[in-house]
Amino acid sequence: MENVKFSFPGKVAVVTGSAAGLGRAMAVQFAKAGANVAICDLKEELAKETEKLCQAEGVKAKFYKLNITDEEMVAKVKDEIVADFGTVDILVNNAGVTTAPGKMGPPMSMIDVPEWKRLVGVNLIGTVTVTKAFAPIFKEKKAGKIVNISSQAAYAPAAAMPHYNASKLAIVSYTQSCSVELGKSNVNVNAVCPGFIFTNMYVGAGQELIDRYPQIFGSCKTEEDVVKRLAANTSLGRPQKPEDIAYAVLFLCSDAASEITGNAVIVDSGGIRR
Repeated sequence: MENVKFSFPGKVAVVTGSAAGLGRAMAVQFAKAGANVAICDLKEELAKETEKLCQAEGVKAKFYKLNITDEEMVAKVKDEIVADFGTVDILVNNAGVTTAPGKMGPPMSMIDVPEWKRLVGVNLIGTVTVTKAFAPIFKEKKAGKIVNISSQAAYAPAAAMPHYNASKLAIVSYTQSCSVELGKSNVNVNAVCPGFIFTNMYVGAGQELIDRYPQIFGSCKTEEDVVKRLAANTSLGRPQKPEDIAYAVLFLCSDAASEITGNAVIVDSGGIRR
């Protein structure tokens, strides 16, 4: 799929959680399509690498250290981005966290309330905080694209990660609500639900799955094997690459998707099938 082409010349895209993994792929693909990119993350060293990769495509790219759960910091960074780039055309809420080591169920008592608050606080409330900060820009110009990154886990309830699943399904519901309000300002709001991609999020969690569910993952030698095992039961029977998710995001931000809003696009090789 390396021949997939999009065009966003002169547009300004803000991508949270873009130091590595899916976020980096999105930032780089936007840069390849001619967009200027604001790279927002807490991991400064990795984010600087993303910044260089985007700049190598001949566009303006700048790193902003951002904790999406800090409302004052979000407001400050938003103002800095507008000052540096002049405006914002696209917002991708990609930053998120997964289950902490040793905090998987069942039983549900393994997952304490602070872990619930951490996951929901970052995945849902962080997305809400960033969206609230940038929405006035889109409302004023009566144009814009917002894509929130959820997960196929939103539609695959499991006792192992109910807190993660719930936070990701909540993002879908929030996306739909935002599409109603912002649609009046000609703003498209959608979600993308990635499937099975080996990223840093599986580091630690993959080994925990091997240890806790040997009947399912016992044959897995590495955490990457866990991802392949999870994807084996999908229609296409294969995991995705970060670029596959990036292409879905860019499509939803393109003119070709001007009539798509309030939707959740699942990119999981046919695992959920809905």
